[in-house]
Amino acid sequence: MSVAGEQTRRDEILEHALAEAQRSLAAGEHQTAAEHLTQLLLAEPSNPAYQTLMRRLLSSVDDPLSLAPLSNPLDLNVAVRHAFILGEMGQAVDASGLMLDVLAAVPGIPTWVWIARWLEALERGIDRAALGALSQKLTLAARTGQAQLGDDGVAPVLTIAEAVLRKAPRDVEFGLFVVTLLRRTKRPQRAAQIARQLVALERSWRTLVALAAAERERCHLPEAVELLIHATELEPREPSTYLDLGDIQLDVGDFRAASLAYERAVELTPSKTWASSSLLFCRYFLEEEPGHLEALRAVASGGDARARELLSRLETPAWVGHLPPPLDPETAALSAAIETLKQHAPEDTREQPAHIRLNLSQLGAPSLQLGFIVGVQLLGHRAKLSLGIQRVPEPDPRIPRGNPLFSVWHYEGTTAVAALPQPASEVQPLIEAIAYSEYRLSAWWELAKEQARSLAPTQVGDLLASLVHIPLPKPPDSEEYALVLQPMDWVQRVQIASCLLIANLDGGWQGSVRQAALESLLNGPVDWSTNAALVAVAAIARHEPEHTETLRPLFEGLQERIPRDGSFSCLLHPLTCLWSSLPGTPPRLRADLWALRQRVEEAVRRARAGNLG
Repeated sequence: MSVAGEQTRRDEILEHALAEAQRSLAAGEHQTAAEHLTQLLLAEPSNPAYQTLMRRLLSSVDDPLSLAPLSNPLDLNVAVRHAFILGEMGQAVDASGLMLDVLAAVPGIPTWVWIARWLEALERGIDRAALGALSQKLTLAARTGQAQLGDDGVAPVLTIAEAVLRKAPRDVEFGLFVVTLLRRTKRPQRAAQIARQLVALERSWRTLVALAAAERERCHLPEAVELLIHATELEPREPSTYLDLGDIQLDVGDFRAASLAYERAVELTPSKTWASSSLLFCRYFLEEEPGHLEALRAVASGGDARARELLSRLETPAWVGHLPPPLDPETAALSAAIETLKQHAPEDTREQPAHIRLNLSQLGAPSLQLGFIVGVQLLGHRAKLSLGIQRVPEPDPRIPRGNPLFSVWHYEGTTAVAALPQPASEVQPLIEAIAYSEYRLSAWWELAKEQARSLAPTQVGDLLASLVHIPLPKPPDSEEYALVLQPMDWVQRVQIASCLLIANLDGGWQGSVRQAALESLLNGPVDWSTNAALVAVAAIARHEPEHTETLRPLFEGLQERIPRDGSFSCLLHPLTCLWSSLPGTPPRLRADLWALRQRVEEAVRRARAGNLG
């Protein structure tokens, strides 16, 4: 049935129910009228005509609640009617509680909107016992709503929670509950606003910690640290505060401050391994003593989850243990442009390509446009992309360093153009065999080693060309597509797979084909292909330790390519992750790289958190 047909059928059902309700009401068939009116209100709970008819019915009987006798198990239609009657009788809290039971059972049921009206009409406040009961019901409704409908299922619960809070604005306990609810549903900005009001009402350990948690989730880390320090002054023997404080300071690379917080936590709770493992991690950086790292490994082998987590973050970070999505700020605008094209049929751009123009704050990686092209082609569209660039970072990422033997991009002004023709088709299946597999650098290295056996060093040109001519991924309904989340991810996967194949074309380093190709990419225009080459060089260093010291200067040299003017560089995150993960990297250097890496990740998280309520 078409959408128009469904709407017509719905209108007919409602018209019939309305006629039956009116007939039953006139005939004194109160129970039948109540059932038809409930059906109408479930469809359109804010319809004033339906509400007026229900009120006429309630005024026609001595005991309105007799029209909605509750049962166990609960009949949801009867429960909705019972809640409406309670609301009309002025029992707003009981009506709201019952409607929350219904909302927990049927997330998104539209009659929840009555709760706001009931609470607004409530002249008195809500007592502590009732607030406690409502908290439990709100928690359950939020849990089932999230599970069944995601954010759409949680939104009504949050609206109700804030409506309740407006009736009990000075109840810190309930306010803290609402803050927790908002944080659990990833609305840190609103959580921080309410927590700030609670701190003004009651400057206590619990309100400061609640505000600190919200600020931390907003990536306002200095503010969170300051709040936690004040919290320790109010409750100096509460170990959880020191753990939270240490965790934030460790994350940003302030290992000295973090170690002081963890030391205090260990003093208060010596049996808590989270603090002791974290302390070993900090001391490894501060004292430059590899023995602390070995001690942490021993604790991890004994099953300590915190020790395993910290070792993983250090030794198998992003780009080694997993492949992060592109962090470039421009990806959001390009992805939004692709989403816009989804609203149109492919026929719309068949004769005349869509013209997409975006103004960007800075010159970004050329491969961003490859992701856009893949996304457009997957939709069956044709589009032309024009970018307006406000500034070019310093140093200029377009300018190669030295005289690279190979080049995959050249620039015409601020427009990047592929410098190589389409590759031969023989290399595509080899690249895809890697790109479609689950990413872990060690696994991709072994797979590339196997696939490269069928390649000759003379095919390096085709592999380099594959960096700028990206094959389309399989259709969305294919099994392989499950690993390709976004067009940008696919570009990154193809480029890394290509570079890992290059890294296995021959052996040795000095004078090898792989050296010429990978160093050319590292020294060429800064791009995702630079990152892919860096991944390949790191893989060689990890799997062929005889070359590690020879390759280490390549990482050091790339520092010169990081912008000095605060601009984003797609190179910084993989450089810090991969360099610090190399065997034999000194603790002091690892500490500096950790702080740089966290700064990038924090900036990305802060930008994304800014879009959360």
